[in-house]
Amino acid sequence: MDQTTSTAPAPLAADRLSPSLALTELECRSRFLLGQDAGVTELAQASSDQSPLGHIFMSAPPYLDTIAMFKAAIRQLPEGSRWHKLWDWCYAENLDDPRRPLCLRLKAGSGDRFCSDITALLQAKLEDKDTDQALKDLVACQPQEKRLAGYLATLLARVAAGEDFAHPVLFNLLVNHQDPAQVPIVHNRDLSDVGLFGEITFETQEGTVSANQHLLRPGDLHSANGGYLLLSAAELLENPELWTRLKESLFAQSIHWTQYRGQVPGNPLFMPDPMPLDVKLVLFGDRQDHLELLTQDRDLSQLFPYFVEWSPFVPVAQASDLAGHLLRQCQKASLKAPTTEALACLLRHGCRLSEDQERIALAHHRFNELLTRAHFFAKGKNIEVADIQQAISARENAQALARQLSRDSMARGQILIETQGRRIGQVNGLTVLDMGSVEFGEPSRITATVHYGDGDIIDIERKAELAGNIHAKGVMILTAFLASRFAQEGPMHLSASLVFEQSYHEVDGDSASAGELLCLLSALAELPVRQGIAITGAVDQFGNVQAIGGVNAKIEGFFEVCKARGLDGEQGVILPLANLSQLNLSDEVIAAVADGRFHLWSVEHVDQAVALMMDATAGEPDRHGNYPDDSVYGRIHARLAALVELEEPIMTLSRRFWGWLGFGKH
Repeated sequence: MDQTTSTAPAPLAADRLSPSLALTELECRSRFLLGQDAGVTELAQASSDQSPLGHIFMSAPPYLDTIAMFKAAIRQLPEGSRWHKLWDWCYAENLDDPRRPLCLRLKAGSGDRFCSDITALLQAKLEDKDTDQALKDLVACQPQEKRLAGYLATLLARVAAGEDFAHPVLFNLLVNHQDPAQVPIVHNRDLSDVGLFGEITFETQEGTVSANQHLLRPGDLHSANGGYLLLSAAELLENPELWTRLKESLFAQSIHWTQYRGQVPGNPLFMPDPMPLDVKLVLFGDRQDHLELLTQDRDLSQLFPYFVEWSPFVPVAQASDLAGHLLRQCQKASLKAPTTEALACLLRHGCRLSEDQERIALAHHRFNELLTRAHFFAKGKNIEVADIQQAISARENAQALARQLSRDSMARGQILIETQGRRIGQVNGLTVLDMGSVEFGEPSRITATVHYGDGDIIDIERKAELAGNIHAKGVMILTAFLASRFAQEGPMHLSASLVFEQSYHEVDGDSASAGELLCLLSALAELPVRQGIAITGAVDQFGNVQAIGGVNAKIEGFFEVCKARGLDGEQGVILPLANLSQLNLSDEVIAAVADGRFHLWSVEHVDQAVALMMDATAGEPDRHGNYPDDSVYGRIHARLAALVELEEPIMTLSRRFWGWLGFGKH
């Protein structure tokens, strides 16, 4: 074993506890798609694909403004690479059967004028030759479509014959593009039959139910025809019947109208023509949504060959570019301009959101919110660092009731947490409570008791059905570690029970497994553990300490509890070495570390944590596999050996006793 893994590490220096951001000269320019080159390239390929099966799945984390990024990417595509076939769509009365309105396509942007001109001509009752010429002039402005030309020719003949029509206005313009150069991008917010496919409304006159082309109401598929329709993958997963109908429309490339369900059987059906469909469907969600859709429907890979994945962060090397973008956003929103130092403070908060010192989360909504709050707090001409810090605190404090109640319970002794002294079989683990829109860290008391047995570890959380699968896996792994250390040549004669004290909600994750292992080692070796040091980290079967999530919230949660009781210079947190690049702690914690009032240690192996928590080396075996008597592992081996020596007389006496009772042969 490497000597470095069995000795206590030195405390971390304060300069390693937060990212270092140096903003150079800022260029106030919108860079909404910063760091999204891969996603933009994939979207450009998808947009140029004119096949009916070239649809898109767009993946991004929830905090990313996915819709805005998609629109920005489409706007910046070269004109020649954009996929779009725009038409205006209208429904006209079928001159032979009014129950079957005809779907006609018109030049994009001309539909409103075309329909109003034809209506005016028909209502003006001009001379036949004048009407004939006027209609021909209107047709000449439209694509030379046989169906439209044939319809208008029939219309001319009926007008000349003085025939009346079922409805005084023959045309209903269903889709009209005011700006033909603007590709429609429709974000569906009503995922239903009506919201997607439109509806046929009916009217009642003198007890008779009837319909005409003017009672058709378009859905988002009609509005997005020739452009892009954006749908939530998560919502679509909850509507399998709707997905089936939508898929049929994509394959058939047409939109069929839903029949009126309230019609009396036997009545003539009102059946408008289906509208030809030429749309790019864009499903947005995360990778889990994509996986679930693939699992439920094998057609998804055929329909959605393009996968656009937006990066949730940018490297700190691009901090100046992102700062310039935020400066531009302040100008657009008429907010006070933040100073360079204020922007650096805001971007450090972005590093905290990404839990990485080298990456800044692209949390545009959060940045805009904090800048708006800082504008409110700013007293001078500019937004200063103090204003950004106050904005961050205001946001956190607005939802801090649950955190404050937890802290009060610990202060009153209703939740028992010790931050001084030493205890056998008791360790302060660290957890993160997720309250939906806010999360915070707090210590959790882990205890272990040891008794004679066959080496089993009883996980009380699991027995009480309060532990998730990942937590159960963590307990199994640390059980395997103990077996590899102390039960290679025979069974352990000590069993233990493990529990999170005063925990009444479900516990999951393996980030407490390092603390649980230390707790068990303390109980097995009968050595006390320092209560002023909390620990977080996951362990593998070899005792290596692995990275965990929420490291900043966990450290700050324990720091607040210690601060409320008085920092004594001996308190701190042990964290995995792999989490060092994720540290982005509050200024208060950094100041306490710099002053020596609070400490942080990073460890690679559980033996290093043992040396810190128990003031004794874990122990390294000699060439015969024996551990030093004064080491933690040596004490445990000695205790187990003593039990083996006691076991033989006890078993001999037991056999004699049962023999005296006549059960010797059994």
